[in-house]
Amino acid sequence: MQFQDVNCITERSSRDHHARQLAAEQKRHSLSQLTPSDCNPQLQSLLFSLLPLEIQNQIFELTVSQHKDKTELYPENTYYYQLGYRYDKQIYTSLLQTCHHVYLETNTILMVSTTHSF
Repeated sequence: MQFQDVNCITERSSRDHHARQLAAEQKRHSLSQLTPSDCNPQLQSLLFSLLPLEIQNQIFELTVSQHKDKTELYPENTYYYQLGYRYDKQIYTSLLQTCHHVYLETNTILMVSTTHSF
């Protein structure tokens, strides 16, 4: 592969990366502007039409909140090991991608339920 070919690939990769960043930024902006009136009420869903709001919130909190990933312990001889933090934390966000209504109901749970340690 010649030097010119490498530059061409690098430029294309850089443009692709920039395009993905721009698309992600636009998506974040559109989600931040989302209001309940923009969403389908999802009345065909038993989750929204049948279950009381309190139970919906419990389901969302259990689904989206942070959980310990007990598949692997933190090694004690690493720079990021802290007493009391033996496991990595996992947050499953796929529920937020199902529809705008679910996103509006659950997006704040992430910040409230997540342990921020420094």
